[in-house]
Amino acid sequence: MTSAEDIATLFAEASAAFPAIIGQPEDQNLHALIEVLTPLLLDIDYDSEKGKHSLVALIESDADYAAEYGSVFVRPRRIGAYDESIASDANNVTRAKAEAIWKAKLSDSRIYEAVEKATRKFIISKVEDTWICELKSAKYFYTKRTAREIIVHLQKVCLGTHAIDALSLQNAMCDYHLTAEGIPEYINMLEDAQRQALRIDENNPITDASVLVIATSAFLKDNRFPHTSEDWEDLPSNQKTWATWKTMYKAAQGRERIRVKAAGGTNSFGGSNEGSANAASAGEPPNSDEVAASVGDLEACFDNLANAAKVERTTLDELVKNNGALTTANSDLVAEVKEKAAEIKKLRAKNDSLRKAAKGKGGGDRRKCRHYKGKCMGLRSDHRDNDCLELPANAGKRGADWKSCL
Repeated sequence: MTSAEDIATLFAEASAAFPAIIGQPEDQNLHALIEVLTPLLLDIDYDSEKGKHSLVALIESDADYAAEYGSVFVRPRRIGAYDESIASDANNVTRAKAEAIWKAKLSDSRIYEAVEKATRKFIISKVEDTWICELKSAKYFYTKRTAREIIVHLQKVCLGTHAIDALSLQNAMCDYHLTAEGIPEYINMLEDAQRQALRIDENNPITDASVLVIATSAFLKDNRFPHTSEDWEDLPSNQKTWATWKTMYKAAQGRERIRVKAAGGTNSFGGSNEGSANAASAGEPPNSDEVAASVGDLEACFDNLANAAKVERTTLDELVKNNGALTTANSDLVAEVKEKAAEIKKLRAKNDSLRKAAKGKGGGDRRKCRHYKGKCMGLRSDHRDNDCLELPANAGKRGADWKSCL
């Protein structure tokens, strides 16, 4: 890839695939941006004269680049189309060699300029102007700034590079095993955190020994791969290295995935099929030799039981309270019924007394009249015998139209 058009196309494709950074950049944003640019720059052919240098120097520090390539990168200057230093009387061999070298330098110079512009444009397009405007010239804008200068500036203003972030990072590493999909992913997360710690403060790295302690304690606490953990504990102390830990636990998960796949997605003969839900691919099995509840799971279970007992006790207290109220109400009703019964008894006694009094005053015979079945003219059918108009004693009570029924 040597033409400016090819370079522009390459960076345009990369830019389309990389989302813009919204708000103040964070360390992981810049790291992701550099991860995209690094392979692009490494793939571009450069230094055709000596074949030594690489354009990755456009985003790396001088120290890192020199450690990798043996010397500091020297940015090429712009040169003309012809090498004026070639003597006019040079022989053909000398002239051909000098022209070839000049041609290579000219090609490298043009490639460098094209890549520098494309890299700078890529970075500027991915961050908000707020965070790089200090580098902007009133006359030349960002055209006089190199991609490396912009990256260095962003590293100074980005979040996640303070000393306190290093402490937070180590705390977060203790919980990585809870979200990692498997051992390889877990290892990658831990080693990414190591690299982030170096970016925060290269004098305060997270060592392999620290990572080893974090990983070992996490798996012992949650009982992940218990058989492998037993084998690990049996190793001599001089063999307990981070490299050995990675090898052992990667192999353990590999065996587990094969076992689950061979069992058709089940954990045991006759066991329930975890299949596509929990071990879909060649297995994405649970990250343990034996599935066991963690301490956190047990604590959550006990909390739920305690909450349920509290709710049941509250309900029982409410029922007892309501039962007491019902008992009181029932006692009041019984007392009221007794009171009403006494009143009814008094009223019956009074009624009997009134009846006796009425009979004593000459109420007379209460028998029904026997004349013509009680249907005497001028009276009701239930009139008393001594009220009958057929009796001579009651002649004065007869009406003008009265007739005897006898």
